[in-house]
Amino acid sequence: MLNFVAYILWLSQKYLSVIKNYMKILWQIKYYQSQFGSKPVEDFINSLEEKTQAKITRSLELLEEFGINLKYPHAKKISGKTQY
Repeated sequence: MLNFVAYILWLSQKYLSVIKNYMKILWQIKYYQSQFGSKPVEDFINSLEEKTQAKITRSLELLEEFGINLKYPHAKKISGKTQY
């Protein structure tokens, strides 16, 4: 019985390690770029007031960190059909 408990603890630690490594993966935000090299989304964000730019930057940082696990109020499903 003791060996079984030790094995379960070992398995739990190994599984936890895998989860932690998966959580370290950062998503990458890429702005749309036209074939001519212009980046209208980036240009739009840069045209906004500094405070608004900071809010958008923080939201994008959260999205990079949490990816599809980012929850409301920072992100929510786009209405329509589910993509998954």
